[in-house]
Amino acid sequence: METERILLVSLAPALNGYDRKAAVNLYGRLLERASGISLVESATIARVVPFSGTGLSFGPVLGGVVSQGEGVASDCNLVGPDYFRVLGIELVRGRDFRASDREGSPRVAVVNETLASRLWPGSDPLGQTIRLGRQAELWAVVGVARDSRYRSATEPARPFLYLPAFQLASPLLAGQFPELTLHIRTSGNPLALARPLRAVLREMDPHLRSTT
Repeated sequence: METERILLVSLAPALNGYDRKAAVNLYGRLLERASGISLVESATIARVVPFSGTGLSFGPVLGGVVSQGEGVASDCNLVGPDYFRVLGIELVRGRDFRASDREGSPRVAVVNETLASRLWPGSDPLGQTIRLGRQAELWAVVGVARDSRYRSATEPARPFLYLPAFQLASPLLAGQFPELTLHIRTSGNPLALARPLRAVLREMDPHLRSTT
């Protein structure tokens, strides 16, 4: 993971009365607008910020040789298109998430190498399906990401699952849409981008709160 030259902008649309549909639209427009600002090389969104000491899980992951029983305990992150390119996480198989991976399209997921080896030892993970906890929905694996670190820079490799933030089925989040953080990779000093980005946010919604 490459964290240099990245600006993080956290938003809380729900505090301004945004429902699920409005929040998805807001984040989508913000990614489009941010990508057009000078100094921005690429932009994405994610629920969990690297090295924040926090994590996310929707329960054990079941699939492959662990299709029943307790499953594999795995951390998770909800991410947007181009997440792996923005964060510099290598995809060793398959593809990154796309803008078309959203609600109403086939559910897809990316697993890291450790999770793939636990579920499908010696087999190709691409095209395999997983379930999360007691949920009935199936998610098709479209990519395998290189093992990375999230909670701290010294943690050992752990099973990790990535899901498209715009595609989450409502049972996982009780119908709510999560607060996401904009991750922007810049070609220069990230702080130089703070002012023009705030201007874009004020133009989109002058009441929207954000932290950088």
